[in-house]
Amino acid sequence: MSLTKQNGRVVTWAALVMLLATCIGAVGRVEDDRFQFRRQWRLIRLVTKPEARTGHVMAWHDSLKCAMLFGGRGKQGCLSDTWLWREEKWTKHEESISPHARYFHAAAYHGSRNVIVLFGGLSNKREILDDMWTWDGKWVELNPEMRPPARYGQSLVYDTERDKLIMFGGTGIRGLLNDTWEWDGKEWHKITSINSPSPRQHFALAYDSVLKYSILFGGFTSNGLQNDTWVWNGLKWTELSTKVHPEVRCCRAIYSPFDLYGVLIFGGVGRGYYDDLWRWDGSNWKQVMISKPPPERRADGIIWDRNAKSLVLFGGSNATEILGDTWTLRFEFGAQ
Repeated sequence: MSLTKQNGRVVTWAALVMLLATCIGAVGRVEDDRFQFRRQWRLIRLVTKPEARTGHVMAWHDSLKCAMLFGGRGKQGCLSDTWLWREEKWTKHEESISPHARYFHAAAYHGSRNVIVLFGGLSNKREILDDMWTWDGKWVELNPEMRPPARYGQSLVYDTERDKLIMFGGTGIRGLLNDTWEWDGKEWHKITSINSPSPRQHFALAYDSVLKYSILFGGFTSNGLQNDTWVWNGLKWTELSTKVHPEVRCCRAIYSPFDLYGVLIFGGVGRGYYDDLWRWDGSNWKQVMISKPPPERRADGIIWDRNAKSLVLFGGSNATEILGDTWTLRFEFGAQ
């Protein structure tokens, strides 16, 4: 068990993971020791649940108060099923029309449009896709006149300040990409930036609504795995110099929307498979020392459950198997 000393007492990683800002300074988050993290990861054992898979997407829908899971690659190939997570239960959502089976696609919730947007991915025949769908309780395919090129392994996030979805990178028909696109709810717009992260896939990208920028970490490039950090402020990409950061890896990121926690990265794959947890404090990455985490994995689905105020992790894969487990990490705060 990983322990540390604080104020002369021994505390677990749970007391460290989110001692984040309640006040925001000019540089970033200011840490505060008035809160402590009281629970650790919990395995949710359910009879009804999605089959094991990797490369799927999960996104939270604010109005419907549930998370939506779609697709991924299972033990028998690509999947096209839709599942909902609500009140620590999985429910299969049946529809006559839905996106084709795929994995390594991207999805994010567009707040003002009140829909989850899904784009691209890789089909069972390894065709690279460029179709676009929305979900608000039912699937609807969109056919915008202009759209980004087909791709997989990209990331899609919602910029709440500017009310736009941001999509970056992935792998297209001609190889790795480093283009930036915005979806305003009606049209796609390609954005030009003087500097940009190198072409890559399977990187972490999340929008921090307190710091008002999207933060990108790592991924796979033509030069191998990376551990660089970039921010996108709506106008340009800027590379940040960090003294501490995770090892090189492909991974995913999640942002908790309650302004206390910030951007988190769990696990991934690099020189091996990981089960570590990291957070961005506005100027540096900090490892959250964790005991008894979920098994190491990559290409999982992870969301912030606004109802339960917890992280929800499902599936992914490691060196030996495709996973179908569900884990939650709930935050409860109180004076130390």
